[in-house]
Amino acid sequence: MPTPFFLLGVGVSVLALLVPFAGRGAWGPAWAAFGLGLLWAFAHLRGSSSPRWAHGGLLGLLALAALGALFGPAEAALLATIAALAAWDLDRFARRLRDAERVEAVEALWRSHARRLAGVLGVGLLLGSIALEGRIALGLGSAILLGALGLWGIAHVLRRLGPSE
Repeated sequence: MPTPFFLLGVGVSVLALLVPFAGRGAWGPAWAAFGLGLLWAFAHLRGSSSPRWAHGGLLGLLALAALGALFGPAEAALLATIAALAAWDLDRFARRLRDAERVEAVEALWRSHARRLAGVLGVGLLLGSIALEGRIALGLGSAILLGALGLWGIAHVLRRLGPSE
């Protein structure tokens, strides 16, 4: 069930990177994005249970999206990032289901996961778009406080996601 949406995520991410790179004549990064997306999709379709492909695909497309923000519109880089994160999440969820000993109501699990993922992606796209449009001048103290709050939030999320005792 997730394969068409995974392929859509990888395809949108690669296409969002290809357009600004090719438009500026940066064929090296354009071919890198295309090749990386193709390798990741091939590994997923083969049923590779190794998370290295997914992590490598995600990190490679994110690095190219960061580079793409320099070559073209930042909106394309945002779209590439959101689509790559969606593909990574779908790949990871499919691997977790595949590695489970017994799974009941697989379709219901996929529907529930897809609804949550769509909500998170929508919020990410909305907040990313707002961030691209707005500029806030921060002093050093405010920037340090915001960074500390961000680190605290990430640590809190990681604690919640960690193994429960």
